[in-house]
Amino acid sequence: MSTIKPLIYLTRIEKFSSAHRLFNQHYNDERKNVDTFGKCTNIHGHNYTLEVTIKGPVNERTGMVMNIVDLKKIIEDNVLNLLDHKYIDKDVEYFFDNGQSPVISTSENICIFIWQQIVKHLPNTVKLHCIKLHETDKNKVKYYVYCLIIGSHSVGKTTLINKLNQSLAVNNYEEEYRLTTRINIIRKSYGLRTNEANNNSKNKRIEIIYIEFPGKQIYQNFLAEFYRKSETTSVNDRIIIIVIGLFDVSNRSSLTILEQLFNSVSNKNNNNHNNKQLGVHRIMVANKIDLIDKRIISNNEGQSKCKMLKCRYIECTIRNDTTMQELEQIIIDIVKNA
Repeated sequence: MSTIKPLIYLTRIEKFSSAHRLFNQHYNDERKNVDTFGKCTNIHGHNYTLEVTIKGPVNERTGMVMNIVDLKKIIEDNVLNLLDHKYIDKDVEYFFDNGQSPVISTSENICIFIWQQIVKHLPNTVKLHCIKLHETDKNKVKYYVYCLIIGSHSVGKTTLINKLNQSLAVNNYEEEYRLTTRINIIRKSYGLRTNEANNNSKNKRIEIIYIEFPGKQIYQNFLAEFYRKSETTSVNDRIIIIVIGLFDVSNRSSLTILEQLFNSVSNKNNNNHNNKQLGVHRIMVANKIDLIDKRIISNNEGQSKCKMLKCRYIECTIRNDTTMQELEQIIIDIVKNA
C-alpha cells in the first residue's frame, strides 16, 4: 500500500458587495483614464463572488484537510469585514496608502490583496492554492504559472530542483508520486522571494513540475495529459508556462534529447489553448560548464541551437550558487511581468 497521502483541494465560496472606481492618478489627461477604464472611471459597485481554495493532505484524526469553520472565520475576519459594503478606494488602506501610490482596485489587485490577507493566517498543514474572484457573471480572474523542468538522465534536474527550493520556496510542502512505472514527478508550490517590499510578484504561485525523462513517447503522453487538464480552465484565465530544458555540455545525446523535448512542447502549444491568454517561456540551460576538459558542446553551438528553437540560452554549473543567479532572476522576472 502506498504511503503517499493524496492532495485534497477544499474551496470556500463567499459573497460581498463593494464600491470602487478605476482611476490612475499619474495620467495627466483625464481622457486617458476614460480611454483605459471606460465607464469604470465612475464610482460603481459589484456583488462579488469569492472562491478561496486551499490544499493539503487529509488529517487522519479529523478526516479533514482543514475545519471549514476555521477557514470561514479567517475569510470573514481578514477579508469580508474589510471589503463588504465598503468603498474600496477610500476605506481599505491597502488601496489608498501602500507606501507609494494608490493601488488601482482592479479585480486582479483585489485578488492579490485577498491572498495577502488569508495566506498568513492559514495553519502550516495546508497551503493556499488559488483565489478566484467573480466581479460579474461574465468577468472572473484566475492566474496559473507552470514550470516544466525537462531533460535526459543525469543532466542536473534534481540539483536544480533543490537550488530552486532554496532560493524561491517559501514553504516546504511537497507532493511526490509516481505517474507511471517509468516516470517520476515532484510537484512543489512556490512563492517568489523578492527584495522589493511592495512588489506584487511575491504573491504569485508557481507549480514546478520535475520530469525524469525516460523516453520521448512517455514525455509526449504526459504533456498531452498536462494540456488536456489545462483545457478545463476558463478562456479568460491567464496561463504562464516556463519550460526549463537542461543538457550536459559533455554529453551530446543530452542536447539531442532536449531538442526533441522542446519541439514536443512547441507542437503541443500550437495545437492547444487557441482561446487562452497563454504565455510560453522556454529556457535552455547548458549545465556542467566547469567540466572544461570534457566539454564537447561549445557555447557557439549551444547559442546556435537556441536561436533555432527560439528560446533563451544560459550557461551555468547548477551546483555553483553564483552561476545559478541568472536563471533564478529570469524566472522571477517572467512571473513579475506576467
